[in-house]
Formats: sequence, C-alpha cells, structure tokens
Amino acid sequence: MLSTVAYSLGIINQDFFAILVMLALLTSWMAGSWLRYILKSGKRLMPGDENLVIQKAQEEIDFQWEPSLE
Repeated sequence: MLSTVAYSLGIINQDFFAILVMLALLTSWMAGSWLRYILKSGKRLMPGDENLVIQKAQEEIDFQWEPSLE
C-alpha cells in the first residue's frame, strides 16, 4: 500500500496514515455492498449486458465428508 511507504519514509504522520487506512476500508466496504445490492436486485452492471444470463450462486454449500476407516 502506498500509504505504508509514505509513512515509513516519514512523508505523512501517524494520524494521516490512520485516516488513509480507514478510508481504504470504508471504500472497499461500500463497493462490496453496492455490488451485492446491484446483483441481488437483478440490475445490470453495464449497458449492453442485457443478453447476459446471470446464474445465481449457491448461498450455502454442504460438504459431506466421511473419513475412510481403512
């Protein structure tokens, strides 16, 4: 991360580094929430995606694993 390099070189102070880290976390969370909302609502991500078929991913996967007793 560029902010780590800037902090280690002394270009930015600890307070500004913390702000940059929180901003990165917040924007990542917002992007994931937005993408989940768009896909669940059935909207398309980009114009021209009208012919794409969206397959719904499984919500839960159940693995039935039984160890072999040899």
